[in-house]
Amino acid sequence: MDANSNVWWLGPLGLTVLRILYVEARVSHVRTRGNLILFPAGLGIRFLFGGGIIGFSALVVSSIGQEATWLLVTMTMVILALCFAWPATITIGEDGIRQHTWWRPMRVIHWTDVTGIQKEVSGDIEVFCKQGKSLTFSRFMQILCASRMR
Repeated sequence: MDANSNVWWLGPLGLTVLRILYVEARVSHVRTRGNLILFPAGLGIRFLFGGGIIGFSALVVSSIGQEATWLLVTMTMVILALCFAWPATITIGEDGIRQHTWWRPMRVIHWTDVTGIQKEVSGDIEVFCKQGKSLTFSRFMQILCASRMR
């Protein structure tokens, strides 16, 4: 990078955003609705993904006819990746565990169908059922659960 570059601020900005998301994960709480426990993605994560989708979409639309086709296709692929990576909401209730994502049917594991729970080396917890399905609680979800239980 050139010493006279005008983008020097991107590095500290990126680190600041990561730190804000980490702090949000540490202080966030799960929500309850009746007898359900909800594990939604944090507000900062949703803003980051939503801002990325809107920002990249605006760049693609404004660049049509001005940029190379391969660049527009690459940007469109980034938009699609952000859309499909949108975090799921996991709900725990009396009947079982549900995972909600916008682009696929809701996945449900009833408590009577649970065959095992395994803690991965990464710290994630995976719940398995008789039909071979599984749901994963990432470390982010565990941080939310632990902060709620305090």
